[in-house]
Amino acid sequence: MPTAAASRRYRYRMGWRTYADVACLDQRSDAISGTVAGDPGSDRVVAHFVTHGSMRLESPEEAVTLRPGSVCVRDIRTAWRFSFGAGTVAPLLIVPRSGLVPHLPAGTTLPTLTMAEQGAPEVRLLSGHLELMKSFADGELPQAGLRAAGNATLELLAAVLSANCPADGAPFRSSLRAAGLLAIDEYLLDPQLDPALIAHLLNVSVRTLHRAFADTGDPVMACVRQRRLDRARAELAAGGGLTVSEIAARWHFADASHFVRSFKKRHGVTPSACVPREPAGPEPRDSP
Repeated sequence: MPTAAASRRYRYRMGWRTYADVACLDQRSDAISGTVAGDPGSDRVVAHFVTHGSMRLESPEEAVTLRPGSVCVRDIRTAWRFSFGAGTVAPLLIVPRSGLVPHLPAGTTLPTLTMAEQGAPEVRLLSGHLELMKSFADGELPQAGLRAAGNATLELLAAVLSANCPADGAPFRSSLRAAGLLAIDEYLLDPQLDPALIAHLLNVSVRTLHRAFADTGDPVMACVRQRRLDRARAELAAGGGLTVSEIAARWHFADASHFVRSFKKRHGVTPSACVPREPAGPEPRDSP
């Protein structure tokens, strides 16, 4: 809990459910900031699932801003500065480090901070499992069921960490890239979206942002363009009535011809090929 917090009054609600060595918490908070003291002897790892509002975490080595759709797994042996935006909803999962580490691939070092997207398959599987666990009433599961549920939680959280903690010693860059993709998706329609804006949103330097994306071979703006082309294809396929030129302008392509070339390179077909066709009328029959 905070060792230093804002002095003004605020509302904070937390509900606990425990399953063997695993604890699930429903956390809601007004705007608040403070410090969580590090506990070097702790055996706990905490995962935050931000669904509403915003949450910022800062340590001496790094800082991240969590927005809806973000998942953050952090080491509570490290001291953290934190701040919650007004109306933040961020359920927590608390697990034992000693139970989690054996489920990680050999050689994986549990980082201080790991970020992921809630839309990722392994995160969706973990979230679905946690929702199922919460659906059971207190005392409904026998002890053997509680142990099995807790072990499944550890395995699923390990899968999230394995997918977002590469073994090349660059877990922070991987987590920063995941946060960058979330920021890109949130501001995809903004004509001012560029590396400077994304770096500002994440509170890192533009150079640090570029280094995080360089690990995958796709520069920042290439990822922006790819995601805009993917959204454009989805809108064309939905048949909303917009022309190809209007879709190109909506997703901030300089002109329709540039959009068509980029679209075909990305998807292998032209934009017009993705537009639903009007159903053909009945074929004329020969007169008797």
